[in-house]
Amino acid sequence: MKKTLAIAVTAALTLGVASSTWAGEKKNQPKNKNEVLKMLEEVGGDHNPERIKVYKVGTIEAGDSFLHIWNGALKEGGYRILIFDNTPAYLGYIPTNFEPVDYGESEVLLNSGGTDADGGTIHYVIPIKGGDLSKQRFTIDGVPTKFIPVPKKEEEKAAAGETEKKEVGLVVVEDEKEDPNAIAYREWTVNMKGTEIKFRGIYVSHDVKKKTVTVKNEKSGTTADIDFSALSAADVEYMKQLIEKQAN
Repeated sequence: MKKTLAIAVTAALTLGVASSTWAGEKKNQPKNKNEVLKMLEEVGGDHNPERIKVYKVGTIEAGDSFLHIWNGALKEGGYRILIFDNTPAYLGYIPTNFEPVDYGESEVLLNSGGTDADGGTIHYVIPIKGGDLSKQRFTIDGVPTKFIPVPKKEEEKAAAGETEKKEVGLVVVEDEKEDPNAIAYREWTVNMKGTEIKFRGIYVSHDVKKKTVTVKNEKSGTTADIDFSALSAADVEYMKQLIEKQAN
């Protein structure tokens, strides 16, 4: 099958904020095997199996950006379709018993182990669409399987309203319109891998040693800890003013 240039998706986890569009976007794939293995190690857990071997497959079209596909060969047998966005960042994998060996415009090709009448390799074709890969269902040789995503960080969970609910004794004492530094529901901006995620929330507490702030999401009522380094300049200034106010 003829290989083509491709386009893939960079998912933005947010409260109703759509994924970013691309305009003349260039392919930005993992540079080499070592970079891929480093990303897997950083995620850890099941995403970093012992002695996994990785091989580049190619870049496919899937939505409005680029997705980069790598083959992950497991020591105990079997394979993984490793998927990276155009940041590049590791998104997760699709487990399979067949080796990912090629790609098409918006699909990954697996070696079925069989050949056609002309002696050519028969491939299982796995279409991959843009958007949330976790919501897509895949069938390989008649067997359904699913995408295994990277576990979400606390900042992403906060913006998506998916963190575990905690009881907090919190009272809104002032309106932010009257006092920009008041403890009130306001818009926060979290920077996740170069993508700005905005959501309305309210300050609950902070930890200077851990350099985190706990924010309650207005829409979901859930709370999560967010690293100071992920906050916008306006949020950092807000925190400075609030900490100084509490110290007086």
